Amino acid sequence: LIFEVGFFWAVPIFFMLNGATLFDYRSRYSTKEFLLRRAKRVLIPFLFFSVLMLIWHCSNGTFTIEDYSFSNLLTIILFNQHESIYWFFLPMLATYLCMPVLSLLKDQKQILWYMFFVGFLTLSCFPLLFRVIESAWNTSANFPMTGGYLILFLQLWHLSNSHSSSVL
Repeated sequence: LIFEVGFFWAVPIFFMLNGATLFDYRSRYSTKEFLLRRAKRVLIPFLFFSVLMLIWHCSNGTFTIEDYSFSNLLTIILFNQHESIYWFFLPMLATYLCMPVLSLLKDQKQILWYMFFVGFLTLSCFPLLFRVIESAWNTSANFPMTGGYLILFLQLWHLSNSHSSSVL
């Protein structure tokens, strides 16, 4: 618990730093190369270490598998059932898949600010407000264009570019 609390901040910061540095990936390499680089740096390590940890947990008895079918093993890995600390890999990959579209909006600061503010309202403010008034917030009303951890990409990109941008 101490380790998790002490280092939990690192994952959101990692998302934010990726957003700040990857919005302009097109100036360095093509979209195909961008996606291949991300796959090599995130997807392959995720799969490798997930399989490794699954084998380790099964061998020391901390995790048991009843069904060794490919679909069940894939489910175990993709849902991090064997190692919950790998939770951030799939949201990171999903966010990388958004970058080819977001990078085209790099010079559209008003659109990106809009995405950030509406995402912040629907992901952070409205759920809290509805809890305070003792009602339920329907997450179907969340702004889908900043779902998952994409809002963290936008957040640090805005902060890193605030010197040259104007807010709406």
